[in-house]
This record gives sequence, structure tokens and C-alpha cells, in this order.
Amino acid sequence: MIAAHSSVIFDLSYDHQKRFSVGLGLAQSSAERGGPPRIISLRTPTAQVRFGEDLSGAGRRPNDRSGSRAIGSLAQCWDFDLMSEDDIEFKGVDNDRWDDLTALFEARGGPHNCWCMVWRDKPPTAKGVTSGKRKSALKDALRSRATRDAPIGILGYRKGVPIAWCSIAPRSSYRSLGGVDDDDPTDVVWSLVCFFIKREFRGQGLADQLLHAAVHYARGNGAKIIEAYPVDPASPSYRFMGFVSLFERAGFQKVGRAGARRHVMRLDLA
Repeated sequence: MIAAHSSVIFDLSYDHQKRFSVGLGLAQSSAERGGPPRIISLRTPTAQVRFGEDLSGAGRRPNDRSGSRAIGSLAQCWDFDLMSEDDIEFKGVDNDRWDDLTALFEARGGPHNCWCMVWRDKPPTAKGVTSGKRKSALKDALRSRATRDAPIGILGYRKGVPIAWCSIAPRSSYRSLGGVDDDDPTDVVWSLVCFFIKREFRGQGLADQLLHAAVHYARGNGAKIIEAYPVDPASPSYRFMGFVSLFERAGFQKVGRAGARRHVMRLDLA
């Protein structure tokens, strides 16, 4: 197990075509090991970084098979805190949490172009207008639902800051999604139609946590069945609806197709 006080080290190298690359590793602190830091392979840093100590060194290594040659360690080392499941909490969005949703959506890279209204009925004021007015109309339409405390989805928070969103609500609150018995007006079936996670927190298993929290939220609000519409990893569209493997890990079963790209998957909560 790696303690929370560890360091991310970058190794800068270039190949014979003068293309630069940066290697990333995790180094345990010398205080933990009683010696110099040791690089441990790390695909994705589960970390929130802040600038730290200078660990520059002349360290060279022999040429590898790719012809890459090290030109020394990058001088910066970063201290960070590992993110665990205990760091994340999930809350249903209502009028009291609207400002949090707005902060997440309007941050850089957020879904402020659609306001998660792709599968919901769009207001007439969002049609045939400029981009700015359309976004404003979509935002107002989603807020009107939150103001009525109608279920629209959940937010994921880390240390009190919203970092993730999942759109989950009774299927009747969406347009036709192509699911099983799609014209059933009852609210026993809930649809999960969108995930958004801030870029710096992706690739860390948060999607699985978000999905499980969404199922728990829907169950607590009377859902008997959760229906989702994920795609395969190679799909060029609808990727915001999640991948099939994510839902398979959570116990969802394939029950059909919705169009050429989307699968229909269900989880029975009864």
C-alpha cells in the first residue's frame, strides 16, 4: 500500500526524431523507505496535485529499444493526496443544489451547451434563436424542473466541490429513448442517460461510483427498474451515455437495441 504522502515524478526524454515525451511514475518518499525514492508504474494519477519539491538530477539511462534517450529527470516533483471512495459524496439535485449544478456545468469543459436537455423536451424558446439565447433557454428549462423538486439527477462532490453529474430520472420525464415498452407512462422505470465527470477526475473509477450512487438514489425514490442506453467503446456518438462494460459491472442486462449504436440495458430492483 502506498501512503498518501508520496510523489509523482516526471521523466523527460526524446527520441531520435526530436519528439519529446513525458514518463509518469509514483515514488514513495524516502522517509517511508529509508532511502531514495523508487519509481512505481502508474497509469493515471489518482491525485489532486500541488507544486512541490525540486528533485532534479542528472540521472541518465541507456538507450531503450525504441531509440528513446533520457536527458535527465524533470526538476519538478509533485506532492498529492490519493483520492479514495470516502472522499466522494453524492446528492440528489433539487432547488437547493441548483447553484452547485450551475458551477459544474459552467466550468471549463462542462455541458453548458446542452444543459443535459438532449433527451428532455426542449422549450419553444430554445428553437430558432441565437446560441446564447438557446443555452439560456435550456438552462431555464432544466432549472424549472429542479425548482419543482422533480428528480433530474445527482451530483458527486469531493471535499464539498461538485466534480461529477449523472442524469437519472423517471423515464416518463424524457422523450422517447427507444427502451422496452417505451410508452409506459408509469414511473416505475427510471432512465439513466448521461454522465459527466470533470477531466482531472476521469480514469479513476469514479464512473462506477457515480452509477452505483445513481441506482441507490433511484431506488430510494421508488424506482423498480433502471434502464440505460450505453454504447460500445468504438461508438462515435452517444458516449456521454456510458459504455456497456460499465453497466455490466453493475449487474445490468442487455434487453435490446435503441437505434444502430445504443444498447438497452436494465437492472431490476425488485
